[in-house]
Amino acid sequence: MGGPTPAVERFVEECAAHAVPAKRLPVAAAFHTPLVEHAVEPFAAACADVAFTAPVVPVYADTAGAAYGAGPDADRRTLVEQLRRPVDFAVRLAEMYADGIRVFVEFGPKNTLSSLVERVLGPQGVEAVPCDRGGRADSAAVLKEAALRLRVLGLPLTGVNRYDAPPRPEHRTPSSVARLLEGPNFALRSREAAIAHQLA
Repeated sequence: MGGPTPAVERFVEECAAHAVPAKRLPVAAAFHTPLVEHAVEPFAAACADVAFTAPVVPVYADTAGAAYGAGPDADRRTLVEQLRRPVDFAVRLAEMYADGIRVFVEFGPKNTLSSLVERVLGPQGVEAVPCDRGGRADSAAVLKEAALRLRVLGLPLTGVNRYDAPPRPEHRTPSSVARLLEGPNFALRSREAAIAHQLA
């Protein structure tokens, strides 16, 4: 449900009064509702200046009956209309599942959509892979974990660590000047082998 802030707050309060779980989502606006109608025309004008090409793989729209791939003008209309039309997430997921999709990768903040995929399709044996867990999680580590999970699932991913620092050389060139100091007993340690030989 989306609407003006006071109406949403009344709705949440009414749900709480009847022990129905509900909470207000921390979003900037009531996207996918008529309340963003004012943005549709400028967004359409911006899309008109962008070249739309046919998708190489199937691209699913998030509203009922909408689709991509019917041509540039139709794809522009589909994208623009999604701004003010409600998201039909569960039905779209069911459609993707029926088309054979079993792995869902989320590119975005946190893992909200991955959690929804698991709730809707989890019992049917799908994999939801978030690339960001939000909060204080190490985003580089989470992205690598996602890539490794996808690799294990059979996707031909390479170059996962391409931004890491190169490994240090295993052997350093010995120096005739440098000495390793190991605390107050470094002189004794340097003679351990000779002392052991003499004791033997």
